[in-house]
This record gives sequence, C-alpha cells and structure tokens, in this order.
Amino acid sequence: MLGLGEAWEDPARVRRAYLDAMRRVHPDVNHEPGAAEQAMALNVAYQLICAVIANQQSSRPAAVRQSRPASHAPAPARLVRLAADDTISMAVPAHEAFLVAHEASQSIGDVSYVDLDAGLLQVIVEFEGYPPCQLHLDLQGRAASGSTEVFVTIESATGAAAPPIGPVTVLVADAMAAAAASVTA
Repeated sequence: MLGLGEAWEDPARVRRAYLDAMRRVHPDVNHEPGAAEQAMALNVAYQLICAVIANQQSSRPAAVRQSRPASHAPAPARLVRLAADDTISMAVPAHEAFLVAHEASQSIGDVSYVDLDAGLLQVIVEFEGYPPCQLHLDLQGRAASGSTEVFVTIESATGAAAPPIGPVTVLVADAMAAAAASVTA
C-alpha cells in the first residue's frame, strides 16, 4: 500500500511514503469514488506500521536496534497457517497480524467495520450461489508465543444459508498469505 519494500522499518521513509500517498488519495484532492476509503486504509496502514516499528525498537537490545538482518523475519508463507476450520494462526504479534488481515480483507470484499483496539474487522462479501454475507475476523494475540489467532465467522445478510466456514477460512488464509508477502516485500 505504501510501496516501502524493505524500507518499512525506517520511520523517516515510512512517514515520507505515507505523506506522498496521502497527497494522492486524500478526498480533498482526489475526487474519485472510494477516495475516502483509500485515505482511511492508508491511515490504518500507517498507524500499524508505526506501532510495529515502535514495538520492535522497544523490544530489542540497543546493539540490535541499529539494524535487523532480513533473515530474522519469517517467510510470509510460513506466517499464516490454518489452525482449524474457522481459525487461522499467524506467527506475528496481533498489531502486525491486523495490518495483514486488513490488507487481505480489502482483496476479499468491502471492509465495513474496523476496530484496531478490539482486533475486529467486518467485510461484506459475495460468493457465487450464496447471498451477500458479513465476514467477521476477530484477532486474538497470544502474548506467550508472540502469535495471533484469527477467528473467522460468516453470516448471511439475508437470513439464507451462508457458505460453509471451512472453504471461507481457506480463502481468508490464502488472502492473508498474499497480503503478508506484499506487506513484507
């Protein structure tokens, strides 16, 4: 979203990329449909990246804070795995997982609700042969392991049967793996 590549850990570059992007997408400048949503998504991404940087800087010994070799970061494909029919496990803290889940949600449907503090995302989705549905992602960090579980639920917006949760969870996990790759690339 910010096009940072490996520069995502440099606060000055992150801020510069954020301001450049905001100058392009802000609704006062960009009158295209969806400009407000783009600006909100950009704000969420910026806040999350800043939180990740602050957390990493405060949790590293001073000698390590200067630079972090890329080899220490888990490969994106290994960050995301299915834990159950309705649960995805991510090998990152909750604030990082939220960034990935938000990015993935935008590729699945229309994000209709975001609560960063509660770790909640709601997405309006449509699947062939099913009515419009609300997809809920509930992120729960596991402090002891530094991982996050994403609980997936889906309900029909019309009262008709929603698609089975298993394939929906696989779709979400695949979107999260792709988003993890784009966020860390």
